[in-house]
Amino acid sequence: MPHAEHPSFAITANWLAYSNSLKSADIAEGIPQCVSNLAEDEIRMVELPIAHMDSEITQLDDEFWLRMRQSFDEKGIAIASVHGPIFSFDRYSREEESARLKIYARVAVLLGSRALVVHPVLHANLHVCSVARQALARDIALASRLGEELEGTCCRLAIENVPHNSWAYLRELFAHLPPSVGMCFDTGHYQVRPEGRLAEVLQHFAGRIACWHLNDNDGLCDAHLPPGEGAFDWSIWQQAANSHPAPRVIELSNPARWENPEAREITRHSQKTALVGTQKMLGAGRI
Repeated sequence: MPHAEHPSFAITANWLAYSNSLKSADIAEGIPQCVSNLAEDEIRMVELPIAHMDSEITQLDDEFWLRMRQSFDEKGIAIASVHGPIFSFDRYSREEESARLKIYARVAVLLGSRALVVHPVLHANLHVCSVARQALARDIALASRLGEELEGTCCRLAIENVPHNSWAYLRELFAHLPPSVGMCFDTGHYQVRPEGRLAEVLQHFAGRIACWHLNDNDGLCDAHLPPGEGAFDWSIWQQAANSHPAPRVIELSNPARWENPEAREITRHSQKTALVGTQKMLGAGRI
């Protein structure tokens, strides 16, 4: 069924409030209640985090993902984005990693997502020149292949700015990638590593933005607080993002897990409060 007009802010689905593990069978069991609660709370767009299903994603057939999408479609909830994995540095060969990422690309398309969010290579020694060069070469190769895989689909690759990458690294990375490869700009990650003036950073990457992750912190750590509860300059962000069509995902930390009998209600209250507060602060516009 076609989706109705959606509010411009999405919420990350919190599997762990509804499932006792991140295994696919447990997530599938919790989805009906999760979707029902989202619909009752008038949340009409979500990001689905599937990176934690990495150990079994190769074993899941298309039907599993199509059933998941149908669950959201039936309640009129759009899947704005899918959060995929971190690029590996040396856990897999480049060919093995490309094959693994190709599965995530297929899943994102099956779910009707507008963006597949991934993290660049993570390594403890990215400040060392030789490691940084190896990581950069791998990021360029993997992102290029994954971007090609998504060309001509509803979905765009979105490489997230993460605190372990300098903005110089990201500028160099995107300088070697085709325009079809986008960025997921995470406001909280910028606040933890605020290199350069925010307005200039947003202007530099304006044509690349394929998804926004909206959250806040005081600059000390990546706390994933609701927008407005930290030190991020939302007025500057709003000037850059007001007319930007990319999905805006409010990405919060998990307030409670399934073993807490009140986890679902705590999660619902946290999500609804963040959504209403963000709409009030930034405007509830349409996309």
